Amino acid sequence: MKRLLPALALLAPAAAAEAHPHIWIRATATMQFEDGKITGIRHEWVFDDFFSNALIADFDKNKNKAFDPDEVKELEANAFVALKEFGYFTHVKIGGKAVTIETTRDFAPSIKDGKVVYTFMAMLPQPVDPRAVQFAAGVYDHSYYVDVEVNPQLGVKLAGGGSETCKFAVVEDKEAPLFFGATYARRIEIRCDKK
Repeated sequence: MKRLLPALALLAPAAAAEAHPHIWIRATATMQFEDGKITGIRHEWVFDDFFSNALIADFDKNKNKAFDPDEVKELEANAFVALKEFGYFTHVKIGGKAVTIETTRDFAPSIKDGKVVYTFMAMLPQPVDPRAVQFAAGVYDHSYYVDVEVNPQLGVKLAGGGSETCKFAVVEDKEAPLFFGATYARRIEIRCDKK
């Protein structure tokens, strides 16, 4: 099973055909501001027990219940960078137009209470002023192979300079049906007071 589950989970072409989750992520999405503009989304993903155990078995080589620097590099290369093909499950619309997330930074996996946690920053192509243009984001897998749950009250945050006068709303995204329309992804909408 070594390395099979991470590769299968992130690249399996049969995912859409089966259309039900095999991996569960409890996620926090922090809209990161700098000088009043959103520069990216800081993610924290807590994986389910089964997938966590597979990652730990494959990448915690010395069994010390932590990912050492060499293990982090191997984990990143084998069970994170492939997510670029899926935009890191990060769906952004600026002025109503979809924007592809291609760059991340600060990838830091850890093991907490037996679960694998990914933290990383998904960078926007360029900073966005949400006072000047509509900004919305979602964290989900279109194929529904991975179920990403962002708690509408506790799983969304705003941080950084200029975020103080902004608020968010979490709504169903009717343009993003999952599981053949049985459910919908959630969209995070950012609204800020005009300067």
